[in-house]
Amino acid sequence: MFQEIKKMYQNADQEELLMFADLENTQQGKIWEELVDLISSASQKASQTNNTGTKSKNIQINKRSQAGAMQALCNQIKDPFQFYKLPEVKTIPIKFQVYSVELQQDSFENNIENLKFAQGQLKQVFLMKRQNNHDELYVIKMPIGNNTYTSQEQTIFERRSYLISKCLMKKFIRELREARDKIDMFIKIPEVQYSDFLILKDIEKKNSFWIAERYFTGEFVRYNNNYGYINDNNSDINHLAQAFTYYTYIISNFNYMVNDVQGVGNYITDPALNTKENNFDETDMGIDGQAMFIVNYVGETYWKKILRFA
Repeated sequence: MFQEIKKMYQNADQEELLMFADLENTQQGKIWEELVDLISSASQKASQTNNTGTKSKNIQINKRSQAGAMQALCNQIKDPFQFYKLPEVKTIPIKFQVYSVELQQDSFENNIENLKFAQGQLKQVFLMKRQNNHDELYVIKMPIGNNTYTSQEQTIFERRSYLISKCLMKKFIRELREARDKIDMFIKIPEVQYSDFLILKDIEKKNSFWIAERYFTGEFVRYNNNYGYINDNNSDINHLAQAFTYYTYIISNFNYMVNDVQGVGNYITDPALNTKENNFDETDMGIDGQAMFIVNYVGETYWKKILRFA
């Protein structure tokens, strides 16, 4: 019967939603583990959490945000250092004043559970190079609709998820290293970090600001999204990414979690926050988004692969 139903899916050229587990040859003490894995896999398929894209509350935006703006930009450009020579590319010279932005780490950690949120907006991205340095590329961001930000405060407000996630990642890595020093155990910690966040002020145009961060070449990888997708790659950085999301959920006393952990190499970018109040921005899926991650997260497995006995 199983084979006949399987043929039906194949003949219809559809993804198989039928799952099979051979429990007859499974040790009695391992049967429950097989069932848990089977149910978790079924949950992912039934809820479409194998969709890697970022989910949005806005249905129209959701259609074009299956691959995030940053991911789409990285995937589309074959030779980013020569992008300005392409015939379809319009180059606009602009002079900026540049500001670097960081949250004060100690102050942030004293208020991890009590962060205040308000609605943000989605952004569109462009590629920028420095006029006197062709080897240094940046991704610049502005609100959808071709209007720049009107103040420094607005740009900082729109990058709250980035600033929050960067502080949390620093805390997470620091605590992993402290644990490594305290216990007789070797902990392999990938060197990951969120890239620097810059504010660009247009010198020639009043009240015109952009958001910028370094552009890194390489494969863009999404480790999880904001609605239950979890990358099943066996790399250390992937295991770290899933543990980090779970960590942020616990450390915030279940008020929020950092999702959309993604980036190029060891540089992470464009996070999304799922909050208990569901009021952060268009990609905040609230408690539903948190639950979808927790249902599909196999925490013990990931931690065992990160924490390795010497």
